[in-house]
Amino acid sequence: MNLTDADLNQFFASKLAPLQAVVSPFIPTKVDPSCESYFDDVFEPEPIIIQADMITSLVDIWHRLGLEPLAALEPDFRKLAKELRATDVQTQKVSNFIYAMY
Repeated sequence: MNLTDADLNQFFASKLAPLQAVVSPFIPTKVDPSCESYFDDVFEPEPIIIQADMITSLVDIWHRLGLEPLAALEPDFRKLAKELRATDVQTQKVSNFIYAMY
């Protein structure tokens, strides 16, 4: 199966959007002008997300934060990642921005 942006939008709307109330306390809503980067905690002093298996790293973080409903989507994320890797970027069925993340 070749994924399309519509497939990804459907996944977001059906699986991720319903988790907004669970996830929102962990997402900063106001930018701190004195903060140079919100990624420092992700990459320094050692990366907490390992590129080789990013999904496992994220699921571990979600478990630590008590975000079990999000962690429970691990099989879905793995399936999406596998399908995105198999999608030919030249078909433009998935936007280049989304494809580059995988």
